[in-house]
Amino acid sequence: MNFDLSEEQTLLQASIQRFVQDRYDLEKRRAYLCQDNGFAADNYALLADLGLLMLPFSAEKGGLGGDPVDIMVACEAVGPGLIAEPFFASAIFAGALLNQIDGTEDIIEQIGAGEKRFAVAHAERQARFTLNYVETKAKPSAGGYVLDGQKIMVLHGDADADLIVLARSQGEAMDKDGLSLFHVAAGAAGLDIQTFRTSDSNIATQIDFRATPARLLGPENAAFEIFENAVAEATFALCAEAIGIMQATFDETLEYVKQRKQFGVPIGSFQVIQHRMSDCYMALEAARSMVLKSAIADRSDRAAWLKTIAGTKALVSEKAMQIGHEAIQFHGGMGVTDELIISHYHKRLHLISTLFGDVKTHIERFEAAA
Repeated sequence: MNFDLSEEQTLLQASIQRFVQDRYDLEKRRAYLCQDNGFAADNYALLADLGLLMLPFSAEKGGLGGDPVDIMVACEAVGPGLIAEPFFASAIFAGALLNQIDGTEDIIEQIGAGEKRFAVAHAERQARFTLNYVETKAKPSAGGYVLDGQKIMVLHGDADADLIVLARSQGEAMDKDGLSLFHVAAGAAGLDIQTFRTSDSNIATQIDFRATPARLLGPENAAFEIFENAVAEATFALCAEAIGIMQATFDETLEYVKQRKQFGVPIGSFQVIQHRMSDCYMALEAARSMVLKSAIADRSDRAAWLKTIAGTKALVSEKAMQIGHEAIQFHGGMGVTDELIISHYHKRLHLISTLFGDVKTHIERFEAAA
């Protein structure tokens, strides 16, 4: 089987790598994180100009129609930059929802042009990683709906972002039926937004909805499958991003053990270090193979596809932590300091390993599907 990238995919990869090289290093990233909403507006505009924000959307929706391999290439390429811009939150995660819903072309056009950002508000405090646990209520109101409840860990869900909210329009907290998706405009009445930093220094929020006006997106009381599909797509994208970060972590560590001397020789000459670096390389390639398997998986067999995504996330999360921990061990105490990129890679990998479910959760999902 030929695993070479197409000419278009190679150009896509090169353009993103150039963006990361030109726009990102550790000091620049720190400065971006301190700006309004936690990212650089001109960087986000450039991502729009490059077409990256339109890549995940289908051609029928006016997007570039990127296939799973295109998404894999793009996310792996942005990984080493640890970019602060909400590419994942708005284009990948929210985009995976909007792609499945009729009548969203106007929203997608605004996202692709960089004129509007979206964040997905779905997680709740008691839910852990149970996707269908939703207590936030949606009630009909004049001209639409109103929402009441609380959402946590809304990635890039700041006051300037529109929201896609998973809420219960019918049934009890654990029911898969009775869930609907709603659009809440930025600055809508009844929003109480509390901002905090995630472990990788990006912006996230806790949002309270108090009779907040909202517009229904998609089918009423039947949004769970749409949401589960979107979570799977977003999980796949995170795994691809993790591969890019793991590769950068490995390369940085390999260069370090070649230069760091002890007893007058590079520590990379010690057999035990060589063996552990070999283990890290094998872990990286195993994870990369699973992400590629997810990219070429048959999405028409939904059950098998969801099983593959669960298995991929479990393995990638485990291998990411293995490489991250080893990189810190080889760098010694300074490996955890803010001054080295290694610690920032590790923090992002740790966050990715827990988003949408940790290793244990995805192993359980894989076993249930099997």
